[in-house]
Amino acid sequence: ELSTLVNREIDQELESLREKARLLSVKSDIVQATLAENELQLKQSLIPLSAILSNDKIAVINQDQEKLINIKSLPFKDVEFDIDDVHSLVVTGADISTIISSKIDGPPMLTGTAPIKNNEKIIGGILLGSALGDEFLTQINQSIHYELVILSDENLILASTFSDEITFATEQLYDL
Repeated sequence: ELSTLVNREIDQELESLREKARLLSVKSDIVQATLAENELQLKQSLIPLSAILSNDKIAVINQDQEKLINIKSLPFKDVEFDIDDVHSLVVTGADISTIISSKIDGPPMLTGTAPIKNNEKIIGGILLGSALGDEFLTQINQSIHYELVILSDENLILASTFSDEITFATEQLYDL
């Protein structure tokens, strides 16, 4: 039952990200800026929206899968993701939502995407991401009332609802 509740919360966020990406992908200023590959215009359109959307990542790619812009919040500042497969799906017309792990020990990213079209021709894609980190786990914790932890493949704590003191003590105890 606990895993069902956590999955439901994650699925709701993934669907929200995909819906936001769809809405942005049809905005005329974003379509025109993507078509012209105008990085400045894309930033002028998307940076003001980034605070409203409360996402950790907004990226726009052209049809050749080259990044036109890549806006990241602090949790993702130095984190890189292996998202080439996601980019290739978006420029073929797929709008998807998925979880992408980081290449290093950063938090995973919940991702929603949508292709950007001009007269039914795909000219690029938009990707929105939210960190599956402490803040998101705390939101889930408020509705399910259980402590949550995300571990890396090497058993490093990537995110948790525990206080920093407990997390640090646990890392020392287990010499992680």
